[in-house]
Amino acid sequence: MLKLIVNSPETEQFIAKSVARGLYPDSNAVLEKAVALLKSRQEVFDEFERRAKHLTEVPAVLESQNGGVYLFRGHRISLHLLLEFFFDGERSADQLGDRFPSLTADELRPVIDWVKGNEPALRSYHESNQQCCLILQSEAGKVTVAIPRAASCRRGIASS
Repeated sequence: MLKLIVNSPETEQFIAKSVARGLYPDSNAVLEKAVALLKSRQEVFDEFERRAKHLTEVPAVLESQNGGVYLFRGHRISLHLLLEFFFDGERSADQLGDRFPSLTADELRPVIDWVKGNEPALRSYHESNQQCCLILQSEAGKVTVAIPRAASCRRGIASS
C-alpha cells in the first residue's frame, strides 16, 4: 500500500473526483497510477540524457545545456531543431542556412559533417528528445499544439 501526504486541496479534490467517477477504486489506486506515470516520465528523460552523454566529438559551435540539450553557441537554435530539418531531407549548408539565416555556413558545416558521421546515434538522440517534448506538451495540456515537423513548416501548415 502506498502512503503519501496530500497537502493540496486541488490534489485532494482530484483524487476524490477520480474515485467518485469510478476511474479508480480508491485514493491509493489514484496515487499509485500517478507515481507510475511519474516513474515512466523520468525513465524517458533519463534515457534522453543517457543518449546525449554518448554523443562524442561534439563540434565546438554547439554548447551543452542542462539536461542534454545542445544549442548553437551564441544562438537559441537547438541541435534538435536542426536535426528535425536534417532528417527531413535538408542536408546541405545552403538549405539549412535558408532555415536558420542567423547561422553562418562556417557554423553549419561542422555540425552537418558531424551529424552525417554520427547519424545513427543522433537519430536515437533526436527520437528520445521528441518523446520528451511530447510528454512536456501533454503535461502542459497542449496535446493539440504539436511541435511543427520540418515538412509541415515547408508546406506552410505551421504559420506561427
